[in-house]
Amino acid sequence: MDIQVKGLDNLIRKLAFLGGNADAAIDRGLAIGAQRVKSAAKVICPVDTGRLKNSIECHQTGEHTYSVGTNVEYAVYVEFGTGRSGDPKVDHTTSIKGMSPRPYLYPALEQNKDAVGKDVKAQVITAIRQKVV
Repeated sequence: MDIQVKGLDNLIRKLAFLGGNADAAIDRGLAIGAQRVKSAAKVICPVDTGRLKNSIECHQTGEHTYSVGTNVEYAVYVEFGTGRSGDPKVDHTTSIKGMSPRPYLYPALEQNKDAVGKDVKAQVITAIRQKVV
């Protein structure tokens, strides 16, 4: 999912003019935002043993790119469901009733996408202020 932030382009130009590192500021904001999404996912995540909830992590996967997820093998089945009860947009075996989806990752991102944009903007503004002082 791409997150657009109004006014960010102007702030980045201003920071570059002042000799600041816009990429570092953006990545700091995205790291804060990814932690925010991770925390929300842990709150939303359904719990049986706690293994899934405790496995949710965030990692930087590239410049300006972060991933929030889990390596637990059954996580996809919890997020999207299984069989006829699963999310119809995802391929499922339809010969079994299955389990209804109990999404936790996508809702966490959706709930926080505006806040992530604000985190990025705040870090760029902080970098500008540090250059002005």
